[in-house]
Amino acid sequence: LLIFFLSNQVLQNYSFKYQHMVRSKQLADGAILYNKSVNVRTVLFDHTDTCKTCWSIAELNLLVARRLMQDLIPKRIPKDFPALLAYMQTCINTVKSKTSGKGTEIMLSALYDALGGYLHSVVIPILNEAFYAGNVDYKITSQIHYMLSQMMNYLGTNGASWANPCDMCRIPTKVSALPLRMCPEHEACDIFVLLGHRHKISGTPLETNDTIPMCPSGDLKIQIPFLDDNFYPSAIAVPLKDHALFSLFSECAVNIIPKYYIMAMRCLASERYSTKDIVAFNHNLHHWIISTVVPHLHELDRWYPGFGGVMRVVETMNRRGLATPEPINTNVKPPKRNYTVCFGKEKCGFASAMFPSSGDSFGLFIWILLVILAILILLACIFCLLRCICIRRCRKHGGGDEINTLVSLYCGLREPSTQGDEKSKINKSGSRSYLTGSSSPATTSGEVSE
Repeated sequence: LLIFFLSNQVLQNYSFKYQHMVRSKQLADGAILYNKSVNVRTVLFDHTDTCKTCWSIAELNLLVARRLMQDLIPKRIPKDFPALLAYMQTCINTVKSKTSGKGTEIMLSALYDALGGYLHSVVIPILNEAFYAGNVDYKITSQIHYMLSQMMNYLGTNGASWANPCDMCRIPTKVSALPLRMCPEHEACDIFVLLGHRHKISGTPLETNDTIPMCPSGDLKIQIPFLDDNFYPSAIAVPLKDHALFSLFSECAVNIIPKYYIMAMRCLASERYSTKDIVAFNHNLHHWIISTVVPHLHELDRWYPGFGGVMRVVETMNRRGLATPEPINTNVKPPKRNYTVCFGKEKCGFASAMFPSSGDSFGLFIWILLVILAILILLACIFCLLRCICIRRCRKHGGGDEINTLVSLYCGLREPSTQGDEKSKINKSGSRSYLTGSSSPATTSGEVSE
């Protein structure tokens, strides 16, 4: 009865918690379906928090604040990045001005978690591709990257708990071609370091196995740029007389490849170069961009201002039929990407982490505990029943006198020396056995059985 009462109380308590949890999950799912905000997950909580039964007031305030900040996440794919930057700055300034003390820390943490996850998972991939396509200027791109780094430093995270980047294959980016004027200009080639087809930069003759992309004819050739490291680049060398080495992370290197291509095409339009030279130069440059530069455009942990507008060069070659028709093997393997960001209702992330499904671990633990307890009670009953049956059989069929005496001695019910209070009885073998529970005088004839 006690076990039944306790199990009933536990099940009632769990049923109340389960119904409350289901209602909360339904409200959360309804809110997400209504708002259709992006699920960017969270770095403030983890999956172990879903099993917690005790929450502090500060944690509850942070959870409620995070849920409120979820509504501030934009519901559409970002296109106007200056307006998005102004919107986020307004949100941050409003929270700082309207709160104070501990409330500022809680609200800023929730705001940075929501907007930072949105920047990390949605905005940055789209922004980088738009920058490499020449659709966004350097100032806006750098400010958004700086804002994300500030949020991550405030939260003390590297963004691993946020959702993975969105799939850019489903979000096409418009790329426009470069405005090329193929009219000959007299001083267009003066800015380049032009080399002979049999000489290196140092002036020494080339070996037979050296391969530098050059045009098939002509005396002076325009060289192809190259990186300091194809796997982890930090600088680019461009064959210009005034300034040849640029840092890929500097503002001075922005749009350096499109500028180089425009000036090179103007130089190739002069009389000293033929159409075959123009085609060979474009094939070599296209091969270098696709094999060396493009794999780095997918990196999210590093942003290269020096590669700004590089996709416009590729688009120009494709439209003019100057791209190389041969298949190109990339020298650098692009980083692995796992895209899981979705719009609308989904089964992962912030909502599901705070509101688990019906088959949660708490209910499973309660049922396992009750089953183990019932099995133990059943085994105890079986053991007691078998014990009683064995004792009855021993008393009825064999050596009952000796067993009763030994049980009385071992249980402390009788002392070995108190033989005057026992009733002796002569058995068939002529020996005397002691019977418990007798008050008559003892018999003195015969031998006492052991």
